[in-house]
Order: sequence, then structure tokens, then C-alpha cells
Amino acid sequence: MKTQFTSGLNPSAVSRVDNRPRRRASWLWLFIVVAFVPCVTRAEGPASDPPEAPEAGQILSDTSGRIAEVLLHFDDEIEAELAPVYRDLFAGLGDDVRIRVLCETGDSARRFAERWQDVATRGNRNMDVVNVGMPLSIWARDRCISRSRGDAVQRSASFVPSANPYYEYEKHNDLRTQRMLYRGLLGPSVLRSWLQLEGGNVIANGKQVFIGANVAEENDCELPDPQLRRELAKICGRNYHLVGERIDYLPWDHVDMYMTPIGEDTILVASATAGNSFVTQACDPDGTEFELSKDVQAALDHVADEMRTLGYRVLRLPAVFGATGDWIMTYNNVVMDERNGHRVVLMPIYNVPDMDQAAAQAYAKLGFEVKTIDVSGVYEYGGAVRCIVNVVDRKRDVPTRVDPRQLAEVRHGKVRVLDVSSFIPRRITRVYGEEEITPETEPVAGPTAEPMNVLRR
Repeated sequence: MKTQFTSGLNPSAVSRVDNRPRRRASWLWLFIVVAFVPCVTRAEGPASDPPEAPEAGQILSDTSGRIAEVLLHFDDEIEAELAPVYRDLFAGLGDDVRIRVLCETGDSARRFAERWQDVATRGNRNMDVVNVGMPLSIWARDRCISRSRGDAVQRSASFVPSANPYYEYEKHNDLRTQRMLYRGLLGPSVLRSWLQLEGGNVIANGKQVFIGANVAEENDCELPDPQLRRELAKICGRNYHLVGERIDYLPWDHVDMYMTPIGEDTILVASATAGNSFVTQACDPDGTEFELSKDVQAALDHVADEMRTLGYRVLRLPAVFGATGDWIMTYNNVVMDERNGHRVVLMPIYNVPDMDQAAAQAYAKLGFEVKTIDVSGVYEYGGAVRCIVNVVDRKRDVPTRVDPRQLAEVRHGKVRVLDVSSFIPRRITRVYGEEEITPETEPVAGPTAEPMNVLRR
């Protein structure tokens, strides 16, 4: 809702002043009045617009800028499967990145810090390992869509969607973490909405935001829906496009699994046909996957054509879609970084050497240094690099001269182990068909997150 503002002067107010008994005027008073009136006139235009609203901001671009901060969710139960991801991620991230890792318990947070502090803090990177006191999913991006005010010091409120009725317990917990971090002064404020929109279904370049058109179905809307479009515009803060609005069948629930913007002129779209040429053994004996891939390929081709109509150059990447529809081997789900004019892509690999190499060559031809992330242990859960690594802050890339001696020097940042588990926000939702109400708990550890232990190098 926009607040209405009126000018400081109005005719009725002026007439009331004029009808009062006049006091003796002086030349100084007349001078002040004459000087003041033009100022009011000039200010009337801007004053009629409301000040910047609390939700002001824009969806963070995926394609440009220096990564300043990333968010991860750690799950003890699949630590072995996640280990290759963290190993490659910490080797591939640039210098001076803030790494924030959310853990289920204090013991889990301490173990994570002890195991990964050496590789995570190289390149002067600082790492916060935070106990949130509850199990989380490993998909750090889906319940937190980061937004930016540009180069302003204050970060814009991150968007946290409403709960999906089919969420399992861990995903409901994901929805609460951003408010906990905010109360611990570890993150920006939170923009809440009635809208169900996961971070994987939103991807952006510098020109526009792309959102899967299945957002309408997930919110029980039929396109075009003015209320839905207004809410999307508020969250995006800039021009957005609904991908597949005129397609009956989309290839996946999340647009970042099959589409990747490169800069402002190129889009990479997945190709199931190309993927099946590398992984032929994925077909079921009864031909189930062949039929599924046929439908998926048609949808992917429609998406590619749609991007061409928007003026983008479209290139294709191999992808393999599971017969059950639960997983994809995708090379679209990437994280991009830009440092000193040098572009880096953190790209998933699946231990399918020929296909991994073909995808890497495609990014290399576009001018990227390719750093691979081994997701072979987690991709069957339904995601890849961008799903796990949520880039929550970027800075404008300003090329600077780097002393070669500094490159040879191994610099380490600091590790903090923090606890925000007492900063529990109120939750009223349905979990497995039963209503669960959790009262809001005020912080008991003061205005900032309580340090459990501080590890320093």
C-alpha cells in the first residue's frame, strides 16, 4: 500500500492564515516569504512521491558482480554426500567472501567449523557457522530470495515465501531462519508475502528476472492474474518475464534447472536429447524415460524459442532427466562470479566424464574459467550447485591491480561459531496435516547472536 503525501501548503490553510489579524510586517519577513515560496513549488513534484518503501530493492543478479557472501545449510545425515560439494566449493570461491553455514545443533556447528575451517578461510574468507537449533533442508536458496539496493550500504530485505502445504518439516524450518539471522544481526530484514515462490524458480541477469510460469499454479491462480503480477513486481523490483506462460507443460518446477542467463544477451537452455546421447543407460526397460524425455525435450525447445523471441541468443547444454521425475543431471544450475573482469563459473559435475567435459567446454567458449563442483552424491535429491549455494550478496566488480606476491601468500580469515537457536520466530502452519503453533520467543542472548566458540587462525 502506498502512503499518500500532500504538499505542505493548501488553499484552505492559506485562506485561514490570510483572515487572521495581521501583525506588523518587516522587510525581513517579506524576504523570507518570497524566498520560501519558490522552494515549496520546486519540492512539490518529489514530495508527491512516497519515500522508499521497506520492501524497496531488486532481485539480485546471477550474472554479474563479485560474490560477497554465500549461505549454506548443513545436514549431518548426509555429511558424506555433501563433503565433495564443500571441498570443491571452498576451493573454487574467490577471496574475501563471507561464508555463512547454518547447522542443526551446536555440536554440529562446532564439528563443521573444526573440519572445514582451514580450506574455507583461505583467501581471507571469513566463515560464520551458526546453530539454528532445528533440522534444515540442504537447499539454502529456495526459502530465501536475496535482493539488493545496488551499491547502498544497507542491504534490501530478503524475500521469504509463504509455506507450501506439501512442505516437509525441514522446509518449514527453512522459512524461519532468515528472521533468526536478522534478529542476531547476521542478515538483512525479511520481506514476507502471501506468495509461494521458491528461489530456484527465480533467476536474473542485469536486464530482467525470469520466473517459471508454474508460479501461478502453485498459488492457485490463472494467468493473467493482476494480483499475482503486482506481487511479483514488488518482489522483483524490476522487469520480469514469466517463462512458459503459453506452454502447457514445463520441464521442471524450478527454472534454474533448465535455463541459465549469460550476461544480458545469451541464454543457455537444457537439451534432453543432447543428454541422452551421453547417458543412454538411464532409460527404463519399458521405455518410460524415453516417453518422459520426449515430452521434456518438446518443452525445452519451446522455452528456447521463447527466449529467441525476447531477443536472446540461445545455446543448448546437455541434461539428463530421471524417469521418475525426481532428479536431473543439469549444467544450468550454476553460480557465476566476476573478479577483476575475469568470469568464473562454479559448474556441477556428475562423474560422467564425456558429458561433464562437453558442458565445461560450452562455458569456456563463453569466456568463463570453469571450476567444477562434484554433486554426484546429492543430485538425486533434486538439486545442484545453485540450489545448495545461495549467493546472498554481491559487490560491483571494480578491476584492481593485484601484486603477484599477494597471490602467492596464503591468507586466512576467521571462523566464528554462533548460536541463534533461541531467536525462534512465531510459526503457524500445517505439518503432515496437523496444525502446529509455535509461540514467538524473544531473544535471551541480547541483540546479537551469542558466540558459542570463536576459532581463529
